[in-house]
Amino acid sequence: MTNSGKGVQRTISIYSLTSSAEAKGEAPLYQSVGTQLIATVKSDTAGYYKCSLKPGKYSVFTEEEGKKLFSGLSNDKADLSPVEVLPGKVAVYDIMINYKAVY
Repeated sequence: MTNSGKGVQRTISIYSLTSSAEAKGEAPLYQSVGTQLIATVKSDTAGYYKCSLKPGKYSVFTEEEGKKLFSGLSNDKADLSPVEVLPGKVAVYDIMINYKAVY
């Protein structure tokens, strides 16, 4: 994947897999989600982050202005920013924060 954006520092919140029905607010910024918070990490100024997780399915959000949670992606099941961690594997999940983007 070619990335033409720039990295930014953010707080990243990882929840158990969350559907849009379990989130309060309007896409792509949510006030809260109704699933379990698994981990919170900070990205560095280049946008790099890492977190050790047990195998499973998760939703990855960034914390934006006003403590809102950003999710710019969903799948065909309406799961927000889904990522699956497989046993013994590294999951790579790039986040594109584009809610203020002008194209």
